[in-house]
Amino acid sequence: MDLITLDKTEAAHAAPLGITTTKEDIPLQERLRAISGVLDIDDNPTTLYLTPDEEGEDREIEITDSTRLALEANIVAVNTDRYIVVGGLIREDDTENPMDAMDAEGKIIHKEHDEKEYLAAFGCDQYGDFCWSNISDAVTEKIWKDIFLADRALLEDLIAASEKHHTFVEGNDKPSFVLDHLSSVISERNPEEYCDELCSLLCDNADAVEVSAILNAFDMNTRAQAIANTCMEIALSSGQIGTHLAVALNISGYYSKTARVSGSVTRCDAKDCEGVWVPDDCAKENILSNVKHRHPRIHPAHPDYTKVLHAEALEYAKSCLSTWNQWQDGDVWGVCVYVIDRETGDRLDEHDDEVWGFYGEEYATEELEGNIVAAVSRMLQTTH
Repeated sequence: MDLITLDKTEAAHAAPLGITTTKEDIPLQERLRAISGVLDIDDNPTTLYLTPDEEGEDREIEITDSTRLALEANIVAVNTDRYIVVGGLIREDDTENPMDAMDAEGKIIHKEHDEKEYLAAFGCDQYGDFCWSNISDAVTEKIWKDIFLADRALLEDLIAASEKHHTFVEGNDKPSFVLDHLSSVISERNPEEYCDELCSLLCDNADAVEVSAILNAFDMNTRAQAIANTCMEIALSSGQIGTHLAVALNISGYYSKTARVSGSVTRCDAKDCEGVWVPDDCAKENILSNVKHRHPRIHPAHPDYTKVLHAEALEYAKSCLSTWNQWQDGDVWGVCVYVIDRETGDRLDEHDDEVWGFYGEEYATEELEGNIVAAVSRMLQTTH
């Protein structure tokens, strides 16, 4: 599946559809040169140039001596007659895991760290086997209806074969006899064992060749397993078992890990993945809201609703994982802008602008450029 990152909430950072040009699309140099009063712009400066002294000699100061914190990346200095606005990025080294720090990000459960919780998200037991007993009633009802009642000849043949090994009291409901044994088998066995166990019960553990032949003639084994798997997917998709809207993950790397979406837990085997993303309550609300607003015709009773819901959950998880991967890679930044008096060389600390917690250098740079333009405009207004 291609990666198409969608916004997590309606308060999206991306431009609305139909808008092709924004201020962020215009290069910073052009945006600044469009402001009356800007003298020059210096990318990646190491020194800042003050107003000349009384004798007309240039004066300069090191940029590291003029800012409160040492800027590390994407440094820009903008000179006006009276002020220098200088800004840049600072990498955050002690950022908290965004999935711990923020609502609506969900959480990642690593198989190697918490295998029990990981397997539970898939509706599996501690051994990684699906807990079929949790959906035995639904499976029994579906198999009875779609196989035994749909093919009455199968039911009649099984009853006839069973009468050779069981004595039915007068008035005993013979179909119920088969149903009871079927229910017992499904509640205690995995789908691949249904037929063998049913043969043993109907034949009272005697020679089961005849019953087995009957079941094989109606392709009972394949059909029953297919029905059971369908019931499993329905139960997982609806949240009856496992974790609703959970997303299976592939996790790579040793020191700095990278998580990628593998697929919905309804389509993945717990034994084949390394982790699972599970949504918190706010994330679930956002996913449901995304479905409502992006697919207004797909209501909960619509036949495609579950499919659309899980597709939205996959894309939402990708967006959350993008933030988590940036945190893992140390791609978290502070955006800092300072104003220097060109006459004195002093930093005007009342204009310090330090904002933290931007995930991704590209996003942080967009914020930096906007803050620099705003600071330049503001400082030029104070000079008039």
